[in-house]
Amino acid sequence: MAHNLHRAGTCYGGVAVAAIIVLLMQFTAFKLLPLPRQTDYLVQHGRFLAALHQDSFDLQLFACHDFYAEMWRVQGEEQVLFIHIFQNPDCLFHYLEKIILPGI
Repeated sequence: MAHNLHRAGTCYGGVAVAAIIVLLMQFTAFKLLPLPRQTDYLVQHGRFLAALHQDSFDLQLFACHDFYAEMWRVQGEEQVLFIHIFQNPDCLFHYLEKIILPGI
């Protein structure tokens, strides 16, 4: 099966390469994105798992491909301050009672 992929936007099996890259974003590639792009990607492609309040912050936890991401905001504000990404499931400890599993 030989296929040539030249640049983003080129079609591969009828699907734009840029779309394939977005759907298969891994930990390292996500980490390199600017904050607004990370936020958009999580909202569109991440699976929301839980929300948590910590001090004066609202945190939202997402699962996304091979990593987890915490979106941090000041309570009551829309602007995302930062996104903490991690792969170690031990970091999920604080969320265990709040995680929402679809279909259960």
